[in-house]
Amino acid sequence: MNMKFAVLCDLHLPFLQNTAQYAALDWAIGEIQRQAPMAVAVVGDITAYGEIASMEHFVKKMKSLPHPKLILSGNSDIRQEKTREAILAHTKSDSLQIGDTTLVGLCVHDRIVTHEDRKLLSSLTGKIILFLHYDMHSLEEDSLEFLETWAETRDVHIIHGHRHADSETECRGTKITGLRCLDPDKTKGQPPCIYFFTVEEDGTLTKEEVCFTFPSDNLKDLKALIGFSCFRPKTDIPYAAEHGIKVIEVRKFGGQYGSFSEISALCEDFREKGGQYISLHLPTIGWQNGEVTGKTDFLEAIEFAKLLRADGLTLHAPRVRKDEMLPDSIPWKAVLRTISEGLKALPEGVTLGIENVHLNPGEKDDGTRFFGCAPEECLAFMQAVRECCGKKNIGITLDTGHVRSNGSIGHQYTSGVWYEMVGRETVAYHVHQRKFLDGKRRNHTAISNWYGGEISYASFFWAWQAGKLNHKPMFLEMKNLENCIESYAVLEKIREVSGIDV
Repeated sequence: MNMKFAVLCDLHLPFLQNTAQYAALDWAIGEIQRQAPMAVAVVGDITAYGEIASMEHFVKKMKSLPHPKLILSGNSDIRQEKTREAILAHTKSDSLQIGDTTLVGLCVHDRIVTHEDRKLLSSLTGKIILFLHYDMHSLEEDSLEFLETWAETRDVHIIHGHRHADSETECRGTKITGLRCLDPDKTKGQPPCIYFFTVEEDGTLTKEEVCFTFPSDNLKDLKALIGFSCFRPKTDIPYAAEHGIKVIEVRKFGGQYGSFSEISALCEDFREKGGQYISLHLPTIGWQNGEVTGKTDFLEAIEFAKLLRADGLTLHAPRVRKDEMLPDSIPWKAVLRTISEGLKALPEGVTLGIENVHLNPGEKDDGTRFFGCAPEECLAFMQAVRECCGKKNIGITLDTGHVRSNGSIGHQYTSGVWYEMVGRETVAYHVHQRKFLDGKRRNHTAISNWYGGEISYASFFWAWQAGKLNHKPMFLEMKNLENCIESYAVLEKIREVSGIDV
């Protein structure tokens, strides 16, 4: 008799429940109930940051399934030492005998196969499916050697998560299947999914993936709102005008990038050819040695915005240390005065978005980092600017790449959390991909696949569809025109891959 089992992995449930991750979990539960497998395996990284409430929610949902289960832990589940034991109490290494097949799962969150787990594995014979969170080669050397030697003498197939991408490999003749994740923030290559495996009567293992789907009627306006961030205005703006792009952001200006009058003339031509929205990225304001920095450039850019007849503006969160940028502190008040001075010179109706920033590689999340890396900081400063200027059209320019490049802060404040916390305050978006190039992770690269790279936009599409993100201009923030063109073109592939119609 054939034996069918379900597998899901890397859900990364955050501390806020109104996110795509929880929607994906509910969908997965329904799909498992519909397909009625004989067992369910959950291959770790259930929570994003070891949140007890997230794990308890998951456990409650799992209890609605009558199937035998293996629930394993992953590295993200033990990110908080204070919650580690409470989280691990809901997971364990275990085995299930289903017909002639043994399903066995190991909790390898510490990258080791424990003595007890080695005893468990050594007792097994017959057809075996082994579940791990980590791929074998991410384990410590001694544990890797044990598994390789153990598997050589058995009929075993290994299934793992962690990499967030599909893979099929072998190690000393043992077949290994890597699974992409159910987390819509982090799936790589294709939409998030769950898997149904079947052990056929002849012992072969087949795999079916079922993708997380949702309605897409509210995504119809998305493509019209995607435009270019123009780092080279003299070439980028004319291209946008000639190719029907409706929204642009002027990212560089002055000197080699074009004078105010040159760029203004290009923007007028853009409007005459159907362009509908022009934004200007303002120079950053900071604080150093008791003075506001960047004030002169900021106020000059405000005059340029008037010349452009800009519809919107973006300003990075102030470049001020977090421990200095406190409400009602001297830097806080001084920066607000400078911004207010500029904004009051603008016509009514021009929007301003405060843009989130991110930790630099290796930077600690302490008082010495720059302000604006967390959603609460951006929202608090946005509200202060509103009150200081007496204007309501102040919001957030959400940079999706900065969210995913945020070091340890990103473990707690995932993309889905940012969408839920600031999505109803957004006035624009910066979108780009994050790739590993020349030995470093780099932002502002082309989106060759809207499901990653390291940034999957599945949760963005879900939040847009669900009304959690304001439908506002999205600027492809790549530093050359070719990457913008490529990213815009691959929007068509979303329909091919997932059926979502943008």
